[in-house]
Amino acid sequence: MCIIESKQYMCKNLNQSIELDNDLFYNHCPICQSNKIKKIGELDYYSRENLTYANFYIKLKRIPELWECIDCKSWFAQNIIKESDSISLYTKGEFIKRNSNEDMSIYKFENRKPPDIKKILSENLPQKSKVLDIGCDTGDLLDFLKKNGHTTFGLEYSKASRNILQKKGHIAYSNFAEINEKFDVITAFDLIEHIYNFQLFLDNCSNLLNSNGILVFFTGNIDSKSSKKQKTKWWYFSFAEHIIFPSKQAYETNDLKVIKYNKVRLDNELKITVRSLIRKIIRLFSLSYDGWPFNSDHHIIVLKKNT
Repeated sequence: MCIIESKQYMCKNLNQSIELDNDLFYNHCPICQSNKIKKIGELDYYSRENLTYANFYIKLKRIPELWECIDCKSWFAQNIIKESDSISLYTKGEFIKRNSNEDMSIYKFENRKPPDIKKILSENLPQKSKVLDIGCDTGDLLDFLKKNGHTTFGLEYSKASRNILQKKGHIAYSNFAEINEKFDVITAFDLIEHIYNFQLFLDNCSNLLNSNGILVFFTGNIDSKSSKKQKTKWWYFSFAEHIIFPSKQAYETNDLKVIKYNKVRLDNELKITVRSLIRKIIRLFSLSYDGWPFNSDHHIIVLKKNT
């Protein structure tokens, strides 16, 4: 087993990768449970030598595939690792360690995310809200919210990340069962694509909301131009952790209603650094890039709990 100590992926021996049997295959849509599903194609990260999952190098036994649900219009991955393996990797994974010589301000939530996201948060979060951020890592979003007067809570599998959260003054949980609070707002940024039981996740979130509480989700947009054009080659499908890609209609339930839907870019292009721009150009010309700079390949969804 080889634990990666940073995002530089400096593992001494790739032969120490964890071999996983990614044998989870659905005969129905994992998002809406419909059995009207069809294969789009194979996902090509299977043979990647430095494939990572939660800061670990892994090897997969089976070729993953991308499928589509005819009913809810969502996409999802097949031949994925079991949820128990996923939780184990995330629990043992370490937070991102950054070079002390770097300008740390570029990692702040307000500097990394586009203005649309900050605007939506400011417009929809009541003053001095109790906010739970799910999948919060070391709390960049929570830092931003706390600075703006909100009471902050985080749910995070990684023990190392929870230690950082607590040192910053955020209350940290490791799972839903530990939570005895009710919240005005629940956020989940770059998380939905990792969820195994989508409907249970929405139910858990709804149960933790106060009356008229809201959910704010930020994730990849399968209706973007790049996803429709590239399909299985789209950069967002190149991560073994990314397993579901719900359509807009999949979010609405008896308890939750979509009140705002915005297509947004992943990066804040107004404050993009020269280094990240160079990285994009390199990836673009090597045909292994992480998204077109000006394409709205993500969306932010705000849902309100029905009283």
